[in-house]
Amino acid sequence: MSQSTSKGTGQHYVECATCNCYNYSSHYCNTCHQRMCEQCRDDHLKERGHGKHEVVLYQDRIKELPSEKCSIHPTRVLELFCSECQAPICSKCFTTDHIGHQVRDLEVVYNESLQKSQKELIKIRDNVFPRSVENLQSQRERTEDIKKKIAQTRLSMKKSADEIKATLDCILADNNARLDIMEKVVLDEVVDQGKKSEEYISYLQKLIKDYDIEMRSSKPSEVIKFCKEMANVPILKIPEAHQPVSIEFTKGKIRKEEIEKQFGEISQSKQKIPKREEKESVQTTQPPISTTASQQIGNVSINVKKETEINIRFHLSSLFHISPLPFQKFWASDDKGNLIQADMKGNILQKISTNLNNNGYHTTTSEGELLYTDTFHRAIYRVGSAKKTTTLITTADWEPYSIYSSRLNGDILVGMMKDNTCKLTRYSKEGEKLQDLQSYQRKNKKPNPPQALGVVDVSYIKFITENINGDICIVNNRKVEGMTSSGKHRFSYSGLQQYSFSPTGICTDILGHILVCSSSSFSNVHLLNADGQFIAVLFDTDQCPRNPSAICADDQQDLWIGSQNNLYNCTVHVYRYLQL
Repeated sequence: MSQSTSKGTGQHYVECATCNCYNYSSHYCNTCHQRMCEQCRDDHLKERGHGKHEVVLYQDRIKELPSEKCSIHPTRVLELFCSECQAPICSKCFTTDHIGHQVRDLEVVYNESLQKSQKELIKIRDNVFPRSVENLQSQRERTEDIKKKIAQTRLSMKKSADEIKATLDCILADNNARLDIMEKVVLDEVVDQGKKSEEYISYLQKLIKDYDIEMRSSKPSEVIKFCKEMANVPILKIPEAHQPVSIEFTKGKIRKEEIEKQFGEISQSKQKIPKREEKESVQTTQPPISTTASQQIGNVSINVKKETEINIRFHLSSLFHISPLPFQKFWASDDKGNLIQADMKGNILQKISTNLNNNGYHTTTSEGELLYTDTFHRAIYRVGSAKKTTTLITTADWEPYSIYSSRLNGDILVGMMKDNTCKLTRYSKEGEKLQDLQSYQRKNKKPNPPQALGVVDVSYIKFITENINGDICIVNNRKVEGMTSSGKHRFSYSGLQQYSFSPTGICTDILGHILVCSSSSFSNVHLLNADGQFIAVLFDTDQCPRNPSAICADDQQDLWIGSQNNLYNCTVHVYRYLQL
């Protein structure tokens, strides 16, 4: 670019209006509404007869009030602002219609309004507008994604229909082949009967013909002899014509429900909020306690309503962890190594003996499989739909204590311990180790660099869960720790200041809320936002399950809370609390 072009396109600085030296106007007198350079500023402040000068930096100047005539008194200029009437007025208005009203300098009010509007404009330009553009782009991308998914759904339905048609064609071909065999057997039998009847008829025809010939003879001796022979001729028994086997087709009863079950069904899942960028650690604050009974949070109404209660007494000595399954089933465990699968009626469908463990040592995958840890054999086992147990992961000399299967990508998060060291490790759903997210020392030792979690005095990882934005939440003896999917520390939550806090379970919902079960002196379920900040407690004191000790949310967003009244008297309560 040439020098002349550059000079022509550049922005010229504001020159001093006092001197003729073309100096930069760095200051401004709000009293005189005059811009000036630094040298002129000093001279301006020394002038006599000007009273007080308010000299400020040029960028902090008060703009000169534009001249505007009063609509009531056209010969007067608006220069005052009536605070009671919220209207600009002239001096004559002040002495007539606004006597006794509190007034302000219109120039001051004018500049305050400009500054306020400018701040709002900056906020809109720098924050609201870019986010709105980003949201629009995101909505367009989601629209295209929805169209693609619907197209894939149509292809899947067509494929399912083609498979059913192919199955029907196969059934029709099999039945036609069977019908061909039946046809050959029946027709062979009928043909054989026809041959026997033809032979008998030929025999009778010959007998009749011979009789006619002999009866024409004129010799009585020969006729008498023939008649004697006829009397001794055996008459064969007439062959019976057996009725052939009837072949019929009994039409089956077509049930639409059964076909739909084989075909599949269309379902609609809730949209997940977009994954946000990683932020620095968030310091949580402690607002006053409030319950969520019929509470509005944003566009979502939270109203806790109990749906059912499942009693599993005598099967578990206590209840420390719950993992949900499809079709309203669940896994639950105690601290004696008992792990059971039950349904909504409390029927025990399966029971597994495991190591003693009162942590979140089992989880379920999106496919409905069970994963659980074994600290003694240092392994993670998988139990499929056929109830067959296989070894998925071995952890060498690390003892796996807690586990969680991601609903976002199927990854497996495992909390492990060796000597005085705890760590959180990510595996693929096939059992391949992907990453050690965090590693830190027990007994108040400093975290191991460089994966410092920002947590001290972590005994071990008791429970693990994952939020819809990819954040990972872990629970130890006294607090909840949040980190990003890559292991960067996000927040710490240690309960309400006026109460002791002993978290016994944790889960998240489709809106990114974090729900924590506490069985301390203040037993309740704490509702946190995605940044780990306290929102409310879920239950009124008289409505909270006694000694809440386990919590999870299923794919229908029902909340399952385990509680125990005493030894071998455990109950699972199911609640609906989100009104979307």
